[in-house]
Amino acid sequence: MKHDVLIVCATIVATTGVAWAAAAVHVVDQSKLQFSVAELTIHQGDTVRFTNSDRPAHNILVTDGKKILNSGLQQPGEPWEVPFPNKGRFPITCGIHPKMKMTIIVE
Repeated sequence: MKHDVLIVCATIVATTGVAWAAAAVHVVDQSKLQFSVAELTIHQGDTVRFTNSDRPAHNILVTDGKKILNSGLQQPGEPWEVPFPNKGRFPITCGIHPKMKMTIIVE
């Protein structure tokens, strides 16, 4: 079975010239009215899981230049996952606490 997977992966690389890699999940925590990082660099196709370890609710807004992804009201203890299929810089803010800011860079 392992050999079958290796053969398929080798065939994909040989025919397309592109190596397949599993997408990663990165965790950004919210605590003390701030994100755990000011900037996060990830790979195209990765996902970011925002966790709320704070006492108040948050409202995550992800801007991609054309539209805004909105988590809605994120209660304490609730996660919210956002896939990033496109390269670019994505400003992140909290709609409730505007001083909470960070940037995700997708390479």
